Amino acid sequence: LILTVAVLRPPKGIDRLIRAMPGILAATPEAHLLVVGDGPEMSRLVDLAAELNVSENVTFAGQRTDVPDQMAAADVFVLPTLDDAQPTVIMEAMAARLPVIASRVGGVPDMISDRADGILVPPDDVALLETAISGLLADAAQRETLAKAGRATVEERFSLEGQVTRLNALYETLITEKAQRG
Repeated sequence: LILTVAVLRPPKGIDRLIRAMPGILAATPEAHLLVVGDGPEMSRLVDLAAELNVSENVTFAGQRTDVPDQMAAADVFVLPTLDDAQPTVIMEAMAARLPVIASRVGGVPDMISDRADGILVPPDDVALLETAISGLLADAAQRETLAKAGRATVEERFSLEGQVTRLNALYETLITEKAQRG
């Protein structure tokens, strides 16, 4: 199960993910895409799935209150955004131990180290998105490695405890430097 969670508007690039589905299905016929979210692009995306003959393998779930349950059921999380500062849904997916594939845009590369705790792809590159998803679906060991590393990244860099620890260290450094200057 491939999962994406987004407000369905053009900058989120969900149409690119749907365009990747025919190639993904050629490699993994049982693959299924779950699109969680709603927005002005919904009807266009439903039409695109029909046009590409992938409607049976794409579910549009609309807005949901049980996103953590959806993440627990998924194998891969994908956010093919074309522009995003720092999408919190990536941190949520990593915290849920989901391997993440996302576009190398905005603040996303600050959140994911490519091939270490997630996979980054160029924005608007359907072929590379398809290759990344197909490769990850075919490799359970890599999914597990990325999922564990992603969870560790969230705990280390994005948890409240981690932020407090880093802030404390910064304050101690600044106080020490000020004391040394007199």
